[in-house]
Amino acid sequence: MSKSNKNKHYALSQMKELRQQYVEMVELGKRNHKALMAHKAKLREQRALEGMDEWESIKRQSKQLRLL
Repeated sequence: MSKSNKNKHYALSQMKELRQQYVEMVELGKRNHKALMAHKAKLREQRALEGMDEWESIKRQSKQLRLL
């Protein structure tokens, strides 16, 4: 399989996964709006933490490079 075909396959699998997550959130929203809002808040908090972790990692790498 060529690299472009692998990239297409990966992109399609990601799109399918995102579509499935979207459908699940819509169903959850129909059943229980408060649970949906709590889930969205949890995801936002998780993304913020991941962003901070990534930022800290970049800062550490930058500091190490400056020391070399």
